Amino acid sequence: MARTTSPSVKFCIALHNHQPVGNFEHVFEESYEKCYGLYLDTLDKYPSVRCSLHTSGPLLDWIAEHRPKYMERLRALVKAGRVEILGGGYYEPILSTLPPRDAVAQIRMMSDWVLEHFGTRPRGLWLTERIWEPTLPAVLADSGVEYTLLDDSHFRSSGVENDGMVGHYVSEHHGQKVSIFPIRMDLRYAIPFAEPDHTVNILRHLANVAPGTVVTYGDDGEKFGVWPNTYEWVFENGWLDRFFQAMEANKDWIEMTTMSEAFDATRPTGRVYLPSTSYYEMTQWALPTPAGRRLDHLTHEIKDQGRWDDFEPFIRGGFWNNFLAKYDESNRIHKRMLRVSEKLSRCPAKSQHTQLGYRELFMGQCNCAYWHGLFGGIYLNYLRDALTRHLAKAESYTDLLLYGGAANARVETTDFDADGNDEIVLETPYFRLVAHPADGGTLSEIVLVRYDFALTNVMTRRPEIYHDKVADAATESGGSGVKSAHDLVLAKEANLGDHLHYDPYVRHSMRDRIYPEMPSLDAVYREQADEIPGPPDAIYAIESVSAKQDAVGRLRGSWSVDGQTIDVKKTITARLDDPMIEVAYEFANRGNKPVAFTWGSEWNLTLLAGDADDRRVEFDGKAAKPNAMRDGKGRKARLVDDWQQFAVTLDFGAAVDLRQMPIYTVSQSEGGFEKTYQGTWLVAYRPIKLEPGATRKVRLVLTLDPS
Repeated sequence: MARTTSPSVKFCIALHNHQPVGNFEHVFEESYEKCYGLYLDTLDKYPSVRCSLHTSGPLLDWIAEHRPKYMERLRALVKAGRVEILGGGYYEPILSTLPPRDAVAQIRMMSDWVLEHFGTRPRGLWLTERIWEPTLPAVLADSGVEYTLLDDSHFRSSGVENDGMVGHYVSEHHGQKVSIFPIRMDLRYAIPFAEPDHTVNILRHLANVAPGTVVTYGDDGEKFGVWPNTYEWVFENGWLDRFFQAMEANKDWIEMTTMSEAFDATRPTGRVYLPSTSYYEMTQWALPTPAGRRLDHLTHEIKDQGRWDDFEPFIRGGFWNNFLAKYDESNRIHKRMLRVSEKLSRCPAKSQHTQLGYRELFMGQCNCAYWHGLFGGIYLNYLRDALTRHLAKAESYTDLLLYGGAANARVETTDFDADGNDEIVLETPYFRLVAHPADGGTLSEIVLVRYDFALTNVMTRRPEIYHDKVADAATESGGSGVKSAHDLVLAKEANLGDHLHYDPYVRHSMRDRIYPEMPSLDAVYREQADEIPGPPDAIYAIESVSAKQDAVGRLRGSWSVDGQTIDVKKTITARLDDPMIEVAYEFANRGNKPVAFTWGSEWNLTLLAGDADDRRVEFDGKAAKPNAMRDGKGRKARLVDDWQQFAVTLDFGAAVDLRQMPIYTVSQSEGGFEKTYQGTWLVAYRPIKLEPGATRKVRLVLTLDPS
């Protein structure tokens, strides 16, 4: 490699290492062995190589407990000035989606941890998923943050040209400032996927364009060993050694430095105001699927024309908050998080229970299960479960402080999910329920309070942009070299296309569905049954709520069946003294003709594992695994979880036809497309006949007891 003495550049490498709250132990273990530990081993061998490193709180906690020698080695590198520790929100939240008080508290929590373990407070911050909002400078400044780093696509959106993606810029909100280093996309796609010469050539060009400037590379540390095929490429084939050797061979003009030293040594490149955005791929993922497909087609069309560089600054998709509209499940967890945060803000600040509640809340703010893109994210039921568990625990602390631990029932009418319609929140010592009158009186949440478990934490089967590629995905990778996970089109199993079925409604529970006659199991599963329009779209009025003894919500509405009006009253009662939810219906035919239909009561519930031996579903004692597909008859359906040691029984009041189906989704991950069990879909069918003026009462009961 040719060497030169001038001009020179300051080169900052910033790596972000993270594992989500709730991830499996073996993932932490494997990621450490294939990536985090080996990176530090390799770095140790090259004295002139320096970098900045961010490690998220969940991963720090695991490393400190399970790999204490790593912490000792990292402390030595920090003390020697070879590694700078970057801060962030401790549990890796999307800062812009939190109440500012929580965002500041999470950043300060990380800062305090770093000070305790490394003897210095972080000056810079790794911004989760590089999700930027124009108001963030104020939050960061209030947290003591001097600088952060964002993708060059952020800057291009504000008109900064490619050769201007150097140094650091100043941004502000209401006069509160923070500096921002632009991360170069050409380096993100070169490191570690191209030979080191490619990076050297990029740096040489920038040294000539802006001598002495700062060039920043920042990306996920998992690209160095955890992403598909990268362990062999980066470590076994020696890419990282070759890369560091190239940096040392050119150290007379490539000065590897930390971001703090680069920040102190250089003046700002300029002032910049960035829009609400993230890296380009995130903006595409955040769009609704039809719009995302159009953006994908437009992008390929422009690239095929060779005009991407001209148009790219002006093309981007949505911003992160769109995920709250795209996935009701994400919005539901987010709004529960806001509710818990608000309740904690009213608790005594110095109370031990308040502090414990905040830690649980912060863990429930970990970003990964709130969205979906390249990684499984919200489609991974164990990550969603971790969030809902921590939020449930946090809310139990708040309820203890706010209500004195008294056994009482509470009912509130509020727009819980911020959709413009009021919901009914019903709470007892056993359950937290959210009922949706505008969605047919369904239940989106059944939280088992004493188990910190969201029984309704399932996913709706939706079309995704990448579903068009599922049929063509290979089951094994081919070719030579290594590809970015963005470029891989793989499937973890064959015939995934057989599971691409889509739901017309969000998968709430206690949904009423009506049919002219009993539908077949397969037609129901594929959502192809002949269904009478009405109940799924029915909007109920809230007749009354009360909590004098039990928590009660009364709804009323009407259906249209064969041209006849069917008035419906639906009363939800959560018992105070018993772990029981009662749902009472009253149907009344207000027309002048008799009507007959099949009424289905649909429940979407999860025991997390579809094929585990310690979980089962029983129809009047006949057991099957949660992911079974079957017909049955009986009065009761019972979900048994010996792992968590509870059972939930649905008593339909009389013998009914029962259907059990698995809820499977097909989603993408860094390792390829995969099928994921999301829950168990139960429907109880009952024939209803009503003469003109006649009424019919039906009662359903859900009971919780130990398994």
